[in-house]
Amino acid sequence: MGPVTGYALPRFVSVRVDQANLRTGPDRYFPIRTVLTRRATERETAALTAGLEDLRARFAEDPERAGQLLMQGASAPAEAWAPEELAAWTLLASSVLNLFEATHPR
Repeated sequence: MGPVTGYALPRFVSVRVDQANLRTGPDRYFPIRTVLTRRATERETAALTAGLEDLRARFAEDPERAGQLLMQGASAPAEAWAPEELAAWTLLASSVLNLFEATHPR
């Protein structure tokens, strides 16, 4: 157990430029327990913020498109959010996750 966190100490750590994978065993075939990543740069944050504002504006102009997007998938959209806001965040999250998969192939 780590003296500061109280968590079990990992037996193996693999380090990359932008993340550290804390594994449960001595090689890459053991499961990853924790992934430590870097913070977004100011430029990345600005790009994501601009992208979100653009998506919000697009869905505000055409709320029907937001509704159509939110009807995709197995789960019902959250009613606590305005459809235009939820659709904007959905596309932004999708873009970020797809970018990660494209730049970090397994």
